[in-house]
Amino acid sequence: MAPRRGAPGLPRPGHRDAGVVLADARDLDPAEREALDASRVRRLSADPAALASALGDLGPVPVYVHLDIDVIDGAEVPGARFPSGPGPSVSQIEECLAAVCAAADVRAAYLACAWLPDRIGDLTTRGTITRLARALGADLRWPEPTGP
Repeated sequence: MAPRRGAPGLPRPGHRDAGVVLADARDLDPAEREALDASRVRRLSADPAALASALGDLGPVPVYVHLDIDVIDGAEVPGARFPSGPGPSVSQIEECLAAVCAAADVRAAYLACAWLPDRIGDLTTRGTITRLARALGADLRWPEPTGP
């Protein structure tokens, strides 16, 4: 199957894919895998030092961070809509995010947190999202629950 042009999360034609660093992508469909194999995207494990080094190699450029929570070990994110099984811990991803922020000029970040509807408001889910946001330097606050 040929790679889809403009597949979500993958470099689009004309994008400088040599400037993309992808950490710990595990659950790829065949088209995504083929597109990545044909690209110059630098693929790494979720290792803070490796990420800092890879970003240092890019030079002083603005960085956009995109994190899908399904990269985190499924046992640590109960209620994730698309768990991918064993993977790095929440703590390890926090360390990666902090390393990226220390090594690069992060201009924007996106946390893709697809949770099952009944887990969106629970304290464990909110705690995980808050920890990840804090690692990016954000001060995330949740509204107090209302009603019965």
